[in-house]
Amino acid sequence: IGVPSPNASLAIHYLEAAYHLAQSIQSAHSLALMYEYPQHSNHLVPTEIYAAFEWFKAAAEGGHVPSMAELALCYELGCGVVQSDEASLDWYMKAAQACRWT
Repeated sequence: IGVPSPNASLAIHYLEAAYHLAQSIQSAHSLALMYEYPQHSNHLVPTEIYAAFEWFKAAAEGGHVPSMAELALCYELGCGVVQSDEASLDWYMKAAQACRWT
């Protein structure tokens, strides 16, 4: 009995299902990380900055603060989207406001 080898396609399938069926913004964030940073998938998922942007956007729009900051960075650098200082600042401000403790 061995440990099954990692299956990136299956992981992506379940994360997408969790997002679409349960509106899991954490799943959207995890997908974005897998597409943006190869180490988040044990280097099994090739970098796809456009997919990463779309998943960061989905999670950010759902209120996921780390995704808001990542989305702002995407806009700042033009990764997966046309570069926009205005959109970048807007998302950085949303992330900062969401983190304020009252």
